[in-house]
Amino acid sequence: MGEGSSIHVAVLLDEVVHWLRPRQGAVVVDGTLGGGGHTRALAGAVGADGRVIALVGAGGKTSLAWRITRRVKDVKTTTRKTPELCRLVGFKVVPIIIEHDWKWNGSLGKRAGNPPFIVVHNQAGTGPPEAIHAYHKSLGWLGIAYHYVVRLDGSVHRGRPEWAMGGHTAHYGNTIGVMFEGNYDLRRTMPRPQREAGLALIADLKRRYKVPVRGHREMPLNYTSCPGKHFPLAAMKEA
Repeated sequence: MGEGSSIHVAVLLDEVVHWLRPRQGAVVVDGTLGGGGHTRALAGAVGADGRVIALVGAGGKTSLAWRITRRVKDVKTTTRKTPELCRLVGFKVVPIIIEHDWKWNGSLGKRAGNPPFIVVHNQAGTGPPEAIHAYHKSLGWLGIAYHYVVRLDGSVHRGRPEWAMGGHTAHYGNTIGVMFEGNYDLRRTMPRPQREAGLALIADLKRRYKVPVRGHREMPLNYTSCPGKHFPLAAMKEA
């Protein structure tokens, strides 16, 4: 090796392949191409009918993946676009849900059957789900009225269990409520992490329940601007 040159050594290579257990013919996303060690091993595991999509950052070398194997497709992108990429190749993107040990003001009612709608809201402010739970309890409610809270940083928190009746939309307690942190009557754009997490969550709910998305203001007898005039409602409906 010449002076100043370096070599990339893939760490925990066997362990990664063992725990991922990629099947023959599978499509796998390698989040960091790097020196190609893990990418090469994954390509061998998925076989001739499989595909490995290796992500490289801006300025990354696009030829490396092709030198490893013709079955590897190199995508010039950043990891921030991974959810978008996964949707393009047909992956199911499911967000990680942060659970909370909520203490309720009584027993939650159980919804009968599937929800008729997924209703999206904005918080009309900022703050953690713990603050929402405390405020809703102070109103004499059971606790946090929403089933999910999507924060500005992209974290997704569970409020009420999906089987429970909600308290987020008047006359429609049998719907699933998803609240997005931020006042989207004032905030003009949604941060990418929040948007991606919200799209993934909504897409997963739609896939499982086969029901449409509605904005809070679209529900009959609910007189509100929620989720806000700048909220990306059309995008959420198409998730």
